[in-house]
Amino acid sequence: MAVIELKSVSKNSKNRPDIVDASFVVKQGDIFGLVGSNGSGKSTIIDILLNYIPTYSGSVSIFDKNPKKEGTKIKEKCGYVPADPDFLLSMRGCDILDITAKVRKCKDFDKIIKLCNYFGIQQDKYIGAMTISECKILSLINAVFFEPDLLILDEPFLGLDDSKLDKVKDLLQYLNNKKNMTIFMTTDNIDDVNKLCTRFAIIHRGSVLEVQEKEQLLTSDVRRISAKVCGNISPIFKLLNIKNVTMEGEYVNFLFKGNINELFTALNYYKVEDIQISLPNLSDVICQIYDEKEKNNENKIDDEKVNV
Repeated sequence: MAVIELKSVSKNSKNRPDIVDASFVVKQGDIFGLVGSNGSGKSTIIDILLNYIPTYSGSVSIFDKNPKKEGTKIKEKCGYVPADPDFLLSMRGCDILDITAKVRKCKDFDKIIKLCNYFGIQQDKYIGAMTISECKILSLINAVFFEPDLLILDEPFLGLDDSKLDKVKDLLQYLNNKKNMTIFMTTDNIDDVNKLCTRFAIIHRGSVLEVQEKEQLLTSDVRRISAKVCGNISPIFKLLNIKNVTMEGEYVNFLFKGNINELFTALNYYKVEDIQISLPNLSDVICQIYDEKEKNNENKIDDEKVNV
């Protein structure tokens, strides 16, 4: 079942990143990550979902409902955590939680107390005296204590103290696994996808480039290589068709796609002082997607020439 579905959504705006023909589906039970750099259009997508931006082309549905027509019914089943919570400084944490509990008609205050204790949040503390991390945690508690069917998170880990980071991720996994809560989150960190998400989409300059299962990222044969090598290894780049090569101090950095043993065989002819192999970062993934699309377009052109 599709909880969220975007079909060919586009939005031009003077003050915000444009959205260009964006399409993706969030399935029930997903932890779905929309991954992109700052300014890629992630927050704009969320504002469209929540009907804060009501004018756009294409279609959006949440729980098979149109946010423009049935936004109130949708929000009854949703929790939302903005990237930068904007609470009144003169209010206390308990004031905010009490208001939400009344609106949501939730009388189980034990859940609120347990969540506040779990994160070490003082309910009687004024917002003006809270840190950015405490405000973010308060916003999360405010969004999940009534156990919504869908949780929407805009950059949920931004501004969090290190001591809170793992606790937030553990809570999200618990809500997803034990409460069957569907979670839609934005992030600029591909590592968040590796550790948390079940599916993800890459957004770049307002366009959704690709939607993948997390396993596709983990089982990809693309790796980021950082090596300290004596001598000029540029012949290896030509031999193995390696692109996107950069230097950082004494280290050469590049993406390698294919059988890693072929790279090791080529490097045997050089003195390798250090080599580090890791999964691609966000920029790497975007570059790889563009490279593959370019290669597919070239192959298509070649096929058309042959057919002519």
